Amino acid sequence: MEWPVDPRNPGEVLACAGLAHLAWRSDPDSRTGFEPGDPCRFVAPDLAASFDGLTGASLEETEDGLRFAGIDLDWWREWGLNPDLKTWAGRQSALTVHRNLFRAASGSGPADWLDREAPAAGRLNVDTAGSWNALDMGWSLNEHAHVEMLCRPWLELLASVGLQAFPVRGNKSEREMEYGLWRSAPFPVAVAAFGGRGASIYAMDRYRAPTRKSGSNTFLGVASPVRRAHRQRNRGGEPPPCPYR
Repeated sequence: MEWPVDPRNPGEVLACAGLAHLAWRSDPDSRTGFEPGDPCRFVAPDLAASFDGLTGASLEETEDGLRFAGIDLDWWREWGLNPDLKTWAGRQSALTVHRNLFRAASGSGPADWLDREAPAAGRLNVDTAGSWNALDMGWSLNEHAHVEMLCRPWLELLASVGLQAFPVRGNKSEREMEYGLWRSAPFPVAVAAFGGRGASIYAMDRYRAPTRKSGSNTFLGVASPVRRAHRQRNRGGEPPPCPYR
């Protein structure tokens, strides 16, 4: 299976991380990854069985977080993998955000994660295609919890599954988050390449996404490629082209 994605949209990349997580849960030997091109594409094994498991799955609150389709989620907790990506605040909670997305996704399936749009009263705010910053409107979402925003619910639910396993670099004080693409690789290698932990032949381009505030809520913005200095230079003194583009 493959999907065209925009690597500058952190929500789409995180959803791909969720797809990689699902593939690993189905088959620990599976490989997933991105293929450069116009458009960039994400390739994964057949996930039909995993998608069937998500459709109509239950969402439950647990002592430590949530359980969605049998997957324990606690990445936003202090001890979790990505606490700085807890984008909701005020009247919203992890349960209400995921429940709103779950309801918005009803009547569709996760195979439609790139195309399905629906209004929701709460979201993760990682998908730039649906991002809307209330600062530009002059008032805060915290004061209007009933307001519904158009979003891609399956994309954000898959992004939550991805955040449970893939570490995003950065923190709110730096006002930016960093992530990387990876070539077709086993799950542990994909996780390492995404987080940028050490050199890897599977690592592709890296991106930094700015964060914006609406009251105490956080939104991720459109990411920019990370420019890196090359140690090797060609005869003209210019850095060699990236071999992964």
